[in-house]
Amino acid sequence: MSQQNLLDCSWDYGNNACDGGLDYQAYEWIMANGGLETTATYGSYRNAPDYCHFNVDNAIGRMKGFVNVTSVEALNDALATIGPLSVSIDATLPSFYFYGGGFYDDVECKSDLDSLDHSVLAVGVTTHNGQKYTLVRLCRACTSCWSRLFTTRVLFLQVKNSWSTHWGEDGYIKISQKDNLCGVATAATYPVLAD
Repeated sequence: MSQQNLLDCSWDYGNNACDGGLDYQAYEWIMANGGLETTATYGSYRNAPDYCHFNVDNAIGRMKGFVNVTSVEALNDALATIGPLSVSIDATLPSFYFYGGGFYDDVECKSDLDSLDHSVLAVGVTTHNGQKYTLVRLCRACTSCWSRLFTTRVLFLQVKNSWSTHWGEDGYIKISQKDNLCGVATAATYPVLAD
């Protein structure tokens, strides 16, 4: 699926390209426009908006809706059974913006719905002491190849950001799940594909 397609085309749905956007707005655009193009037909992510040149004849990934996941427990279960999820978070703090690695647990990071301003991709979970690390990985050949290795208490969510691999740990951050820090479980979602 082409990230650039959404970046270029979902302005009328409230997304602001590199200045922020939310997953449900992208979902609404995908549903209203009959799907999303692949990187092969639309183009790869360029880290900057361009003009929208969406062609519905090339669209795949048609959606009929999306599911809201609104608790840490449900988020962890969905990661294990569904796969990566879109997570809206508060990304306004300098500690987040300049994150360079380690475990992120700034208690000033807000979790209320009105404070969520950035969507990221939750890909797995990890414990704080580093003894057990679980990265949920998609098997390219099937949709039922998810690892369910939550035998220890999950404390941090492994998240992929869209700010390039120069940010954080190669583009990733480990965000504390304690007290729903940064809203990791306030507005997590995953799409429901059309038949």
